[in-house]
Amino acid sequence: PPGPWRRRAQEAPSRPRALPSPRRAPWPSPAPAPDPRAPLPRPPRAAPTNPAPMNNESAARFEALVRALMSPDNALRNQAEQSFNEAKARPDELLVGLAQLLRASADEQVRGLSAVLLRRCASAFVPGPAPPPG
Repeated sequence: PPGPWRRRAQEAPSRPRALPSPRRAPWPSPAPAPDPRAPLPRPPRAAPTNPAPMNNESAARFEALVRALMSPDNALRNQAEQSFNEAKARPDELLVGLAQLLRASADEQVRGLSAVLLRRCASAFVPGPAPPPG
C-alpha cells in the first residue's frame, strides 16, 4: 500500500514551486573587462592661455607688418619676412594678432593675407592627427 505522503501528493493540486531568491554578494560585482578594441583615453590637455586682446598700437604694428609682406619693394618685404619669422617664436600673440587683424582690418587685401597666414601658422603650431604608420 502506498504511504500517506504519496496519497497527499496525489490529492493536493500541484503548484509550481517558487524559486529561491538569489543571494547578493556582500561585495560589489567586478567591473566589466575593457574592450581591447576601444580607443585609449587621451591624456588631459593643459589649459589654454588666453593672451590679452591687442591694443591699438600693436594692432597697427601687425597691420604694418602684413602690408610690408605684400610690398613690391624687396628690401622692405625681406625685412618684414624676418620680423614675421621672429614673431613665430610667440605663437599665442601671432595667432591672436592675425585673427584680430582678419576681423578688424578695413583693407580687403590685408584681411586676405591675414587669413592665409593664420591658417598656415595655426596648422604649424597646432598638432594634428598622427600620420598613418608605414
